[in-house]
Amino acid sequence: MVIEYQIVVDGFVVYNKSMKNTLVVISGPTASGKSTVETELLARHPDWVIVQSFTTRPPRANEVVRSKYQHVSRPDFMRQVESQDIIEYEEYAGNLYGTSRISLEQALANNEVVILDVQTKGKEYLKQHYKEAIDIYLYVPNEEIDRRLQQDASRSDIGPEQQRARLKQAVQQNAQRDRYSYVIENIDGQLHSVVKQVESIILSQMAANQS
Repeated sequence: MVIEYQIVVDGFVVYNKSMKNTLVVISGPTASGKSTVETELLARHPDWVIVQSFTTRPPRANEVVRSKYQHVSRPDFMRQVESQDIIEYEEYAGNLYGTSRISLEQALANNEVVILDVQTKGKEYLKQHYKEAIDIYLYVPNEEIDRRLQQDASRSDIGPEQQRARLKQAVQQNAQRDRYSYVIENIDGQLHSVVKQVESIILSQMAANQS
């Protein structure tokens, strides 16, 4: 089974071809806007999907990306790691995040455009197993991340110590951005441009993969 897809620029169809399933890996530090960009992509392309991940952190009130996370306890999380229901995971600011094997396999089996939100360790694991996966890093300068963390009302319940841990890990993540095929800077006021860049990368690479 394949997807019939068109690439449209300024109202004109410039590409129209059946496409294979495509895995898109999007990474970035906390407060880099990953969820916002993913929400915009899914709004533009309702046939695209995001793979459900497991996390031990509690849900936030503003989470809107189509059931992006399944929230579980730490013991439940580790049991799924042991049973290989979680194929890759890492700890971030005291919480565990991991990819659901079943969700990923089902999405790819359905030949959909599949978006997966992971960090560098997970990206490298997935690139080993899905060599044509598109890997994109959303970069935000460290000082801007610090400002966003302080202003983000959704994280107002997080104490100063955890804020510092998030910022420290974000700095470490940013230092690894050169390990990605694509790096896009997501600064304030540029959301539309960032979404268009990510969309263009995905559509262009999809087309290239079919040639």
